[in-house]
Amino acid sequence: MDNASFHEAAVELLREAFEGVKPDANGTWFVQGSQAILPSLLEVTAAQASQKPQPELASIGAHTRHLIYMLTWANACHGEARPEGNWESTWDRDSFSDEEWDAMRSEVEQRYRAYFAWFRDNSDWSHEIGVIAPLAMLPHAAYHLGAIRQLMALVK
Repeated sequence: MDNASFHEAAVELLREAFEGVKPDANGTWFVQGSQAILPSLLEVTAAQASQKPQPELASIGAHTRHLIYMLTWANACHGEARPEGNWESTWDRDSFSDEEWDAMRSEVEQRYRAYFAWFRDNSDWSHEIGVIAPLAMLPHAAYHLGAIRQLMALVK
């Protein structure tokens, strides 16, 4: 596999993690239909996003805050503002109003779209942080997608 093919595959996997299966696709790599991050978050109400099925579990809203932080950091590597707080502080809140939840879902999408545009169009893969950080985004996003989907089953 050449570099261009590898890059195209990584772009497709990132897109699938956040957006789901392309409408014209014959199959999927790891999500079913619209069970990706963005469509999944649209299925969840603020009340559901704020539930903790067990005390030791984070809420869907907390996972969403963490995704926002992760995407903000990723975009900061390409010139956007750094996120406020730190990695651990993204888990400090579990409960969100309807307005906060709507704003968070919009922010995840906006930050994802900005990151995806960079990831898709980037042609400089010559330094370690420019290779490992984007590729780390894939399993990290997939982990949070899995956690969100499991929590969805518990809070509906």
